[in-house]
Amino acid sequence: INNNLRCYDLAMELSTSTIESLPPNYAEQ
Repeated sequence: INNNLRCYDLAMELSTSTIESLPPNYAEQ
């Protein structure tokens, strides 16, 4: 379970930083 949580945390961090690095135009569409 601990390993899964760490993996989930990493995935959430990655997706968050990816969304933040996208241009504003893409996010508004």
